[in-house]
Amino acid sequence: MTVNPLLWLLILPALSFALLYFPMVTKFSLSLASPYAKADVKRRLLAGSLDGSLFVTSLYFYQNSGSAWFVVAGAVYVLLRDAIQGRSVGKFFVGLMVISLETGRPCTFVGSVRRNLVFLFPGVNVVAVFLEPITIVRDPLGHRLGDRLAGTQVVVGFGARDLAASFVRWFQPTARPLRHRVQPIPAPGLFDKGVPSGSQAAEARSPHPPRAPGNETLTATRSTRPRP
Repeated sequence: MTVNPLLWLLILPALSFALLYFPMVTKFSLSLASPYAKADVKRRLLAGSLDGSLFVTSLYFYQNSGSAWFVVAGAVYVLLRDAIQGRSVGKFFVGLMVISLETGRPCTFVGSVRRNLVFLFPGVNVVAVFLEPITIVRDPLGHRLGDRLAGTQVVVGFGARDLAASFVRWFQPTARPLRHRVQPIPAPGLFDKGVPSGSQAAEARSPHPPRAPGNETLTATRSTRPRP
């Protein structure tokens, strides 16, 4: 029984990488320090699943069309997925990003290549899919082998949820305070007979009782008569 030579090209790299994986993780962890907190493991695993599903989709289109460009596109995405502001499609949806521990800025093209190179080699990528999540869970800062090789770390960053909240704030109408409108008071006594006129209201407020009609004339007459 002979083994296909192509199968050996997958088995030998996979076995070699599996044997050297944890010694390499221990070696590169000695020179790696970070002031940042560990990102949520569930969100990281979900982001990795979303990115992996995009690569599987490219393989699906390759099988249906026979065009190798789909495989090339999938491989390029896996290699450079963290190069744009440190966010892959999966990390953007869960609100994570990759930063450089040396500069504190988002991951660059070179950092993304060094970080994801283990997922590009046949055989090695199969083992890395199982061993890298284990290292993410066990490591206090979530540094997998790719992070140790590139000097990067996954932290919380601007994501799809924050973008949606920004759009909501942008399109939400601004609440303006209501202005107090001065309601005009109709002149009393013009249209409503039950409302006293202005003079009647003034007399009602006066402490002196109103004089009877004609008192003014009588008073003036008495004051003009000559005294006997």
